[in-house]
Amino acid sequence: MQSTTGERISVTIKLHSVLRTLETTEPRSRVLLELAPGSTVATVVATLKIPEMDIVYVLNESVVESNALLHAGDTLALIPALEGGCCAQRGKTEVQPINTVLNIRRMS
Repeated sequence: MQSTTGERISVTIKLHSVLRTLETTEPRSRVLLELAPGSTVATVVATLKIPEMDIVYVLNESVVESNALLHAGDTLALIPALEGGCCAQRGKTEVQPINTVLNIRRMS
């Protein structure tokens, strides 16, 4: 949805992990975007040219889906979902997922 009056909304984007170095030579943890009213999380992903990967979207401290609507003054954190870590038990290695959603507040 485009605004007929040309108004824009400002949204702060927090980038985590590998997303900090996309499209730039210097790491950046925050980006301020000016978007059209009616923009969604998916709009931000497309605007920043983020490659296809599993990402946890945190909008104003709540986990949301990519179709969540953005408003002026919102803060959106983009956190790549991580898997990994292993533990050796009885000579066998297991790979276990890391639940990043539970650690969001400490990372912000």
